Amino acid sequence: LIGNQLLKATSVAWAPKSGSVGESASPIVTRHRGYNAPIQTNLSGARPASQKDSVHEIWLVAVNTFASLLRSVRQQSSTHEKVDEQIVSQLAPISKIVFDFVCSYERELFSCFAALFNEVHAQGNLSNKGGKSSFSSSIQSSSFAFTSNLLKECEAVSFLFAELCTGNTRTQFARSCGSIYKKILTASVELTKMTSSFLGSIGNARELFMALSDAKTMLDQPSAMLDAHPLLAEGIPNARHEAIRNAHFAHSCCILATREDFKDAHTATTKDARVGESESTQNSSASLEQSFQIHVNNKFIAEVEEVAGYCLFNSLSVVANAHPASESFV
Repeated sequence: LIGNQLLKATSVAWAPKSGSVGESASPIVTRHRGYNAPIQTNLSGARPASQKDSVHEIWLVAVNTFASLLRSVRQQSSTHEKVDEQIVSQLAPISKIVFDFVCSYERELFSCFAALFNEVHAQGNLSNKGGKSSFSSSIQSSSFAFTSNLLKECEAVSFLFAELCTGNTRTQFARSCGSIYKKILTASVELTKMTSSFLGSIGNARELFMALSDAKTMLDQPSAMLDAHPLLAEGIPNARHEAIRNAHFAHSCCILATREDFKDAHTATTKDARVGESESTQNSSASLEQSFQIHVNNKFIAEVEEVAGYCLFNSLSVVANAHPASESFV
């Protein structure tokens, strides 16, 4: 797998030359990372029709394989450390093999984080992703975006980074690949910021929508309503605006690349979201609150939310184990 010609040749199509978070975005992105079909323009109005890149799937398996190797070596070494020194000595070279893989594919590994920003520029604008475009344009959208495949790649790479920064492996890796080690710390901090803001906006929107839904049954008892829902303490209009703002931000983070993604994004997972979707389809005057409910309550976002959770866990593991500020954690 190290120096594999298939991975090296194919990765050129989806790995931009700028390979780390913070570098300037690639000026031309012709297709979503991990997919085969070119990016469609927003003016066409067509549904997404990209197909998953099979070589990119092999790449994800390779990254997960090397990460799992490190975890296995660490656990086996701990088990046999005082029992069988011969087994420990046989396991030792495996860490160096993983280091060689990371050094050989440094650009490909770090470019997936840069792609989170490149995807936003490739989209041009977010008006084709649903919702009330005139209203959406007046509230903040995300500065990063991801497809399902790109987020899965971030999960795999962050898993590898977390294993590289755990236990004795961290000391060995920092000594052998110091520059890459520092880049991992920077990338992990940025990934923590992005995934936490994405997950936080989803959670906030859902809680606020739920509180607003419950409030509709308590309009004759305003004092009891506010006691039951502290989120409504500043008034229903403010809570409704915050719910819509958070739902739009979470929605703007997601890119629908395939027909299956489009279908899942319009498959509501709650009763209120189903009602809002049907009313917005049949009645253009449906409330913003109802039409935005499905942005955070659909099958697609439920799936990427789980993957984002793993990304956050992995990046926090790196920060907790290796970042200089980790000594200040309480």
